[in-house]
Amino acid sequence: MNCKESKYIFIPELNYWINCILFNSPINEKYFKLPIPTSTVFVTRRSVLDLLFNETFQIISWLYPSSSTSESSSSSSSEISSSSSSSEISSSSSSLEELKFFWRYCKVQPCAVSLDKNMSNRLTVYNGCYDFYIANAPVNGFLCVDPNVSDNIFNFTAQELMMLQRLFLYKTDQEVTINDIGFNELDSALSKCIYIYLDWELNESFLYYSLNTSFTDSSSPLLHVVYEKYVLDYLYRILTRQYCVTVEKENIDVFGQMDYDYRRLILTDDNISTKKILINSPQKPYDPKDTFVIHRGFRLKYYTDYEIENETSNTYLLLKSSRYLSGDELYYLWTFLEP
Repeated sequence: MNCKESKYIFIPELNYWINCILFNSPINEKYFKLPIPTSTVFVTRRSVLDLLFNETFQIISWLYPSSSTSESSSSSSSEISSSSSSSEISSSSSSLEELKFFWRYCKVQPCAVSLDKNMSNRLTVYNGCYDFYIANAPVNGFLCVDPNVSDNIFNFTAQELMMLQRLFLYKTDQEVTINDIGFNELDSALSKCIYIYLDWELNESFLYYSLNTSFTDSSSPLLHVVYEKYVLDYLYRILTRQYCVTVEKENIDVFGQMDYDYRRLILTDDNISTKKILINSPQKPYDPKDTFVIHRGFRLKYYTDYEIENETSNTYLLLKSSRYLSGDELYYLWTFLEP
């Protein structure tokens, strides 16, 4: 179909992460429908969506060797002020252009859409014209219509980018705090949900978490709605792993308190060869089947994809399928009985 002007914007990478979130969700709301599976060809490491939704987010040094690589060749960097809350972002702001994740998106060449046959075939049945967008990262340059032209496709405000920068610092193991930010001063659902996520990770606080309060509604941007669900699902998994069980001590049944721990793991050649990973923790999983493992965004199935092996002094995660490659990342969450 030939169109003079596109009517719709489609971001395959967002489609991919929505699929992951709904597939992994412990709560199945009737009004959420699974989108079509999307190929990883449009999923970009270190994109803003990777930052928000990937629990194994990290910077791959061989892929992005220069710490100065960013979305443009702007000069000196400066910190984004936590008080910045304007709804418009100046294109000349060097502090924004020096962010080390890709938050601008560029149009994809029409022929590149055929790289994902499933998506391409599905869209042919709809009557409409689409502009496809991909993160404006160096590795995607050959897919873009013009790598030098990119858009703030998600309409991020300066305040939201400031919160995304705090999230980036946390996920890359750098020093960060949110104690200098007032929760009630945050304007958008995205900013508030990032705060709630970081408040737990940094302060182990659920102060602003509530299943009875929603920060989004039918008029909210799709990204905000999806991230709110992601954060609530994440914290729900944490809360449901802090429970009591009956244990026997000195022939007397007593209540034992459960707690949780997690690891972000990078698979090595040795892991692939031996099909096992040593979990470096003194805390053994109380119930191996009550574990949560994510690979490439999707939750793995116990027995089919992995198993847990408890030895006298060590715990191993056994790789049961052939889906794993060296360099792949896993997020592993388990419960244990407090001493």
